[in-house]
Amino acid sequence: GNYNLAIHFLILTFFVTALHYVFEYLNQHAYYNLYDKLYKDLGWSIIKKTQGNSAYSLSRFSLGEYSNMLNSDMNIIVDFLDSTIIRIVKIFEFLFIYAYFFSLNKIVFIVSIAVSLLAIFLEFLRGKKVEEYNLKRKNDFDGYLTSVNDIFLGMKEIKGLHILDRVKSKFELSSNSYLSSNKKYNLFYQGGKFFIVGIISCIRYFLLIYGVYLISIGEFQIGMIVLIYNYYTKMVENFDEICVLSVEYRNFKVSLKRLNKIFEYSHDKEDYKVNEIDNTLGRIEFKNVLYGDRKDPILNKVSFIIEPNTINIITGKIGSGKSGIFDLIMRINRQHEGVITLSNIDINDINENLYFNYVSLVRKNPTFFEMSIMDNLKLILDDEKRIKDICKLLEIDNEIKKLSDGYNTSINNREVNTELREMLGIARIFIKNTTIMLFDEIIDTLDDNNKDKVLDILKEYKKDHTIIIISRMQDILDIGSQLITMERNTIKSIKKM
Repeated sequence: GNYNLAIHFLILTFFVTALHYVFEYLNQHAYYNLYDKLYKDLGWSIIKKTQGNSAYSLSRFSLGEYSNMLNSDMNIIVDFLDSTIIRIVKIFEFLFIYAYFFSLNKIVFIVSIAVSLLAIFLEFLRGKKVEEYNLKRKNDFDGYLTSVNDIFLGMKEIKGLHILDRVKSKFELSSNSYLSSNKKYNLFYQGGKFFIVGIISCIRYFLLIYGVYLISIGEFQIGMIVLIYNYYTKMVENFDEICVLSVEYRNFKVSLKRLNKIFEYSHDKEDYKVNEIDNTLGRIEFKNVLYGDRKDPILNKVSFIIEPNTINIITGKIGSGKSGIFDLIMRINRQHEGVITLSNIDINDINENLYFNYVSLVRKNPTFFEMSIMDNLKLILDDEKRIKDICKLLEIDNEIKKLSDGYNTSINNREVNTELREMLGIARIFIKNTTIMLFDEIIDTLDDNNKDKVLDILKEYKKDHTIIIISRMQDILDIGSQLITMERNTIKSIKKM
């Protein structure tokens, strides 16, 4: 019968409810902070596991499938993990409310319909702004996918030049851009949702004040009105959450299974037998190597020796197995039989970071990342002087300076022609300057002037480098210390020059 006290409690509850939705909004900040952390860590982990796959394993994926794995599948997994604790709480809340509500009354259906119509109307009013934020998010996500596709398409170059850690900064730049717009979109969307629901919830208490008046004249009982009005709304919210959870749990399982295809074939080796090499001279030996399909191998019982400080030419018809030799040296795939050694040590026993400080490769049609010429070259070595010295050595420095932005010109700018791209690919291997350098038919693609410049440089580099070139051009074959001719996936002849 103390109606003034009842009104005071309702006013207090009004402020408590407003505070509740403030904390709901703060919870979204906490949610997306954790979301961002999980998203970046899982994404980078997947890319590292991609490098741990062989080229054969990666051939099982289409680019679209791979991109979707790092898009929708990863998002589903991160969202599910991030929301687990709140959803567990809501499950118990739902069970309690469900039991208590049905023990009271089912009178509030009409009220719930009116509340829903109001919420739809308010949501419609802010829809245009949500659409703008969502468009920005999608555009940034396109940029993120471009970055991911660059890494996937350039994985051989990443392996060949061992620059995975340097590529990380490009990955983080694009992912941070997407995550920022994604966070802004979701905070606006979720914040608006809480604002709308908060207003509706607060308005309810004014309705309850009117209900108190009705109780005062004996038409209602306050306990039934308050409990039904609040619990019904909660029950509807939680019932919707349970339905969403059921669907997302199944999506979570499917996404885990899809991503497992990358993880299950990744062979990251931590317990290498060899973590130091003293006075490595660059001697490579293949001993009875069988590689590829056993019935139709790429290399069939191949044996040869590459001596240090020599230029070695591997030649033969297309499909004779030449590039298979480089795939094995670069540990992109592994042989079925036989042994490959570097200075009498099995290459698969050598620590990865140590090994790729000795070996690097450049292929024809090299892949670059969506950044400037200088930034691409800095992925190899963050030393502008060294980079420019190598470009001067290759006599492409002036050509680069003539571009619209010089070294800051985007590598994919139309000004950067195919010939210059090939020379920049060669510049990377000289910048890295490993003891063993592999050239996979890229010199064949150069014009006569650039070809002569590169060959002259290699003749000088032979003094303290081991150089292996795949080529079918006679003028390149003539500079070799050793000529290895391949035919039908085996060695036809080995000739000392």
